[in-house]
Amino acid sequence: MTVPDAKRLKALEEENTRMKKSLAETLLEQAVTPRGASTKVVRAPARREVVRWMCGRGLTERCALKVMGMSASSVRYRPAPNRNAELRNAMTTLAARHPRYGGQG
Repeated sequence: MTVPDAKRLKALEEENTRMKKSLAETLLEQAVTPRGASTKVVRAPARREVVRWMCGRGLTERCALKVMGMSASSVRYRPAPNRNAELRNAMTTLAARHPRYGGQG
């Protein structure tokens, strides 16, 4: 075997390895996708849950994000705590007691 033949063989082996990895990822993606694609998931919290479920089934986060069409920052987002709950309850109570205060009467 000559040097060019050895280089060609090595390049073919590397390409074969890449192709096998790509095929394995595609097959895993197809095996996991039916749950995410069976119904249209619109809201972000539901889509986050589907991405986490896919990751739990062996799909990488990046691949699951690509399948769901989401960004990584939207999956890792943690909503801020609601600091105005008491104020909202007081306003709702006041509006129920005085309906004209809402400006709709």
